[in-house]
Amino acid sequence: MKRIVLCLAISAAASAWTGTVLADAALDSVRNQLKTAAHLFEDSSAAKRVAASGNTDAQTLHKQARALFKQATEALDIGKVDEAKILLSNAKKTMFKAVRTAGSGGARVDKAKNDYEMRALSILALLKAQSRVTDEKHAGEAEQRLHWQVETLLEDAGTLYQNGDYAGGRQMLNQAYDMLRVSIERMRGGETLVNKVEFHTVEDEYNYYWRKTSSQYEAITMAARSVAGTQKEKMVQKFSQKMQDARNQASNLAEKGDFEEAIKVLQPVFKSAPFQLMSLLR
Repeated sequence: MKRIVLCLAISAAASAWTGTVLADAALDSVRNQLKTAAHLFEDSSAAKRVAASGNTDAQTLHKQARALFKQATEALDIGKVDEAKILLSNAKKTMFKAVRTAGSGGARVDKAKNDYEMRALSILALLKAQSRVTDEKHAGEAEQRLHWQVETLLEDAGTLYQNGDYAGGRQMLNQAYDMLRVSIERMRGGETLVNKVEFHTVEDEYNYYWRKTSSQYEAITMAARSVAGTQKEKMVQKFSQKMQDARNQASNLAEKGDFEEAIKVLQPVFKSAPFQLMSLLR
């Protein structure tokens, strides 16, 4: 009987600990969402556009959105995580409605829309690169959480885009870009490196570099669309061809069973691809 009671006590303690960990994770998640969203309501180009629009209805909605955001912050401060999430969601919806009500502003809309779309392509490529480096470096939870925060920014930027606020959407994309750039540079600098990849055979190592260079090539190809018609276009075309040639050469060597030489061919482009991508997206 004592043994049963002890087991039940241990089980209850474990459940309580697990519940505490999950609650803390949820709290941190919503806190990060609030931190990311704060800019939208206060000093984003969307907020400035509403303020300058002279549209009373839009400005009223903006005030309501700010009030909801404040309520969300206060709810989180007292531990009401679910209530904070709902309030934040309503605040965003109200803000986007305010932007839609204020109108697009009319001036240089086509250019702003094109700038947004080009920047979005760059961000998608950079997000893919950050995900790959996170996996490659076995980075910690901080880098993975940043990836999720960037996806949240992209979602909000997309909503602004759909509402015609291309400048506001791009401002959010710029914020996402800066976060991703810092993340990649931090991981490349080794600050979040946990352990190295280990291979059981030379063929396993070859397959690793083959997969990684495939992802890199895809990311660079995607990012190339954002520099079409610029001076960077020739640079990216030259490196893309170099990478493609290296992969073809490595594939031929691998078919002959010469995996060591194939690896030597892939490693140079594998190491230089992240820097090429960063240069392309600056």
